[in-house]
Amino acid sequence: LVAEDPLPHQEEFVSLFKEEYGNLPKVVESIGWDAVHAVARGLREVGDISREGALCEAARATYDGVTASYDFTAEDMTGMALSSYVFSKLVDSEFTLLDYRIAE
Repeated sequence: LVAEDPLPHQEEFVSLFKEEYGNLPKVVESIGWDAVHAVARGLREVGDISREGALCEAARATYDGVTASYDFTAEDMTGMALSSYVFSKLVDSEFTLLDYRIAE
């Protein structure tokens, strides 16, 4: 996440965060946001979390977050694809998004 130059799908999160906290979010805050929302969505979809294996089932899903697109369906549950990483450079004391993506 480059909050100074957010991607279109990140703009709402950056705006909400800045309104609430008075500063721009960093990667840690955006990953936390994604984690909470991914788990909440998974739990909603699973429904009855008291049954055996429900929490693991909820975690094994895909989720398009503000930081990245996550895929926890693989055996190793690594989550983030390399193509989700963004790169930035410092220009006039602000980070600017670079138009560069890692191909998969």
